[in-house]
Amino acid sequence: MQESQPQNINPEQENNSNIIDDSGLIELAKKREEEIEQKRKKFNRIMFFAKIGLLIIGILIAAYIIYWKSTPTPPPPDFKVEDKPEPLPEPEPLTEWTQHKDEGLKIFVKYPPESRLFTYDTPSNKVEIVYDSMADDFSTVTEENLKQGYIFRITPLNIGIRTIDRITEIKRDSFKSRCPTTAVFSEITSTLVDTVDARTFDIRNCNSDYKVYYSPRFNIYYEIAQIYKGDFGVRQKFKSTTDEIFISFKFFPEGETLPEEPFKTYINEQLKFLFIHPNLDDTCCTIQGPPIQEARKEVVLVKPDTYVDQNTMDGLGVYIYNLRAAQTFEAFISAQKQLLIEEYTVVRGVAPKTEDSAIMVGQYESQMLKGYSWRGTYFVYTFIPQKNIVIIFSIKSTTPEFEKTILEETLKTFETF
Repeated sequence: MQESQPQNINPEQENNSNIIDDSGLIELAKKREEEIEQKRKKFNRIMFFAKIGLLIIGILIAAYIIYWKSTPTPPPPDFKVEDKPEPLPEPEPLTEWTQHKDEGLKIFVKYPPESRLFTYDTPSNKVEIVYDSMADDFSTVTEENLKQGYIFRITPLNIGIRTIDRITEIKRDSFKSRCPTTAVFSEITSTLVDTVDARTFDIRNCNSDYKVYYSPRFNIYYEIAQIYKGDFGVRQKFKSTTDEIFISFKFFPEGETLPEEPFKTYINEQLKFLFIHPNLDDTCCTIQGPPIQEARKEVVLVKPDTYVDQNTMDGLGVYIYNLRAAQTFEAFISAQKQLLIEEYTVVRGVAPKTEDSAIMVGQYESQMLKGYSWRGTYFVYTFIPQKNIVIIFSIKSTTPEFEKTILEETLKTFETF
C-alpha cells in the first residue's frame, strides 16, 4: 500500500481565498446595517407621529378641562309636583230605574236606584227625588244644605189666572231676591214639558245650579226644578241624571182633572211678594188689624166654616205699613207694643201677659207679639229693607193645628221677587 502524499498549497492562492471571504462578510454587514438603519428610521417616524398624536390628545383634554371649569354649572331644574289628574268617575253599572205614578199630581216619573223619592202634603203636594253622596239621611237634604248630589222637584202651583210668561217672570225674580249677587240667570225661553208648552230658565252659582220649568196642565201650573251641586266633573254627572229624570217625566192623558188643591199661592204684584196658604177664602171675612191707621189692608184669608166674628175664626190678614223717613223698625215695634197694651188695659182692666219672640218669615227675621191683643190676635212684623216697608201678619186661630200651619208652614213659604 502506498502512503498518501501531503498536498502543497500555494500561499498566494490562500491569500486570494481569504480576501474573497472577507469582502462577502463586509457586504453582508453593510446590508445588515442598512436594514437596521431603515428600521430605526421607521421606528423614529412612528414614535414621532405617536408623540404628536399624544400631544394633540393632551392639548384637547387640557382645553376641555379648562372649558368645563370655566363654564358655570346651571342650577338643577325646579322640582314640581304635578297635580294628579282627577280620575273620571267610573260609569255606573246598568240598573233598573223605578217608575213613580202619582195619582194626586197626575204624573209619571222615573228615578235612579241611588236616589230616594219623597212625597209631601204641606205646604204643597210636591214630589222630590233626592240624592246626596255626603248625606246619611236623604230625608234631611234640602236645596240649602245640598252638598254633592241633586234634587228633582215637582210642585203644583195654584196661583189663579195668569199667563205662563208672567208666572215664570215672577218665579225667576223670587230666585233673584234670595240668590247671591254672583248668581247668573239665563233668559226665559220656550220649551216643552212632556208634550205641553212650557217656559224655562237656568241659574248658576245660587248655592246650587238650577234648571226650572213652568208648564200649565189640568187648570193649574207645574213647577219642575232640577237642582244639582258638586265638584265640576261630578256636577255634570248630576246634571245629566236630572236631565234623564226630566225626560222620563210624563203627564196623565188630557181629560183627567185634579181635585181642588189643598194649598193656594197668594201673589202681590204691586209689592212683589208671595206665599202659599192652605186654600183660604179671600172674599168672606174681616180680621183685626194692627193698631195704626196708616197700615193698609192687602188681603184677609179665612176658613169660612170657622168664622163667627173677629174674635173667633181661623184666618190670616196681611197689612202694609210704610216707615216714615226717620222712623226705625225698632221704634215702630215699640210704639205698636205700647198701643196694644193700652188698648188691652182699657178693655180688660188689667195689663196683659205678653210674649215677644223672633220668627222667620221666608228669609226675613221677624218679630211676633203674642198676648198683646185683647181679641187674642197674634201679630207678626216683617221688615223689608229694600222697600222700607213693614208687612204685618194678623193671625187668629181656633185650633193649635191651624196656628202651627200658619206659623211653621205658610210664613216659611214667603218670598219677594
